[in-house]
Amino acid sequence: MKVGDLVRNVIPMRTNPVVHSPEEEIPNGTIGVITKIRGTLVGGTSVDTVMRTAMGLAYCGGYDQGFFEVINASR
Repeated sequence: MKVGDLVRNVIPMRTNPVVHSPEEEIPNGTIGVITKIRGTLVGGTSVDTVMRTAMGLAYCGGYDQGFFEVINASR
C-alpha cells in the first residue's frame, strides 16, 4: 500500500462533518486513491484518501489501513 494506489474500502466510513456538510456515510466497496500514509504512535498505519461518492469527492483522513484493500497498485 502506497500513495497513489487505488483502493476500495472494506468497512463503511463516515465523512467528517467539519469538512463535508452534511455528514455522509461511505458504503463499503467505494473506490478511492491514497493521498498520504503515516505511522501511528502505537505502531499502526494511518491512511488519508480521496473517495468518489454519490455526492462527489470525499476527503477522508486518519483511517487505519485495515479499512482498505488495494485494487490497483501504482507503479
